[in-house]
Amino acid sequence: MKMRRLLIAGIIAIFISGSADSALGFDTMRCKSRLVSVGDTKYTVLLTCGEPLLKEVVGEKTIGRKEFKLRDEDEVGIEIRELTVTIEKWVYQRSRYHFPRILTFEGDTLVKIDIGDKP
Repeated sequence: MKMRRLLIAGIIAIFISGSADSALGFDTMRCKSRLVSVGDTKYTVLLTCGEPLLKEVVGEKTIGRKEFKLRDEDEVGIEIRELTVTIEKWVYQRSRYHFPRILTFEGDTLVKIDIGDKP
């Protein structure tokens, strides 16, 4: 019975400690007492977590095409525009004892949170 209580207390301590964001999964990241999640904007991440250690543009992605009907006095036509967004990676390092978090943005939206290698 005592061993069971110790085990439960240990699990709770791990969850509450700095590795809680790992337990929650890779769709969230803890910044102090708040969380950022996949789907958040760059603005929200900056307000919650502050400036990252590193920002890097890693490419572009075409996310769609849109047709626009054009009406001129003499002609009716269609113009097709492709929507291209910038892909950025931001790195956050809470301390030298934690693995860095790598956030990937497509345009203004957070799409992925990875754990990097420990320095």
